Parts: sequence; structure tokens; C-alpha cells
Amino acid sequence: MDQKQIELVIESPRGTATMTFDKTAKVAEVIEAARARFGFEPGAFVLRRANTNEALAPERPLVSYQFKEHEVLRLVPEMGSGV
Repeated sequence: MDQKQIELVIESPRGTATMTFDKTAKVAEVIEAARARFGFEPGAFVLRRANTNEALAPERPLVSYQFKEHEVLRLVPEMGSGV
């Protein structure tokens, strides 16, 4: 695998997929790619680390989290996003 990329396992209410991203990609880009992959309508989603339940900041690049290869992230609807 290219040192500039990382494979992450994304879990969602519609299944699980292994996806490859540039390490410099922002969390927001991963959320959007996963949302599209699982066929969710555009909306407010959050990525959380499966092992700690930590919510990931959309503006941060993946590399800043020092993920391990194939780390599991959960795509979940953002709570309280209704107006």
C-alpha cells in the first residue's frame, strides 16, 4: 500500500466497507465518501472511532489521528442536527 494512503473500515447502519483514502484527506471528505458509498441522502453525519467512540473533527486531516491500517470507524447520524 502506498505510504500516502490508508485503508479504513467504515461501519454504517447499512453495512461495512473497507475504503482507501489519502492520509491528508480531511475527515469531512471521508464522511462524504462513506455517505455516498452507503447511499445515504446528504445530511449531517459524524465519524467515530469504534474503539474509543471519539467523534472526529471534520476539519482535521486523517494523518492527525494516527490511525492504524484497517482501523474501524463508525458513520452515524449527527444527533441534534435538526432545527
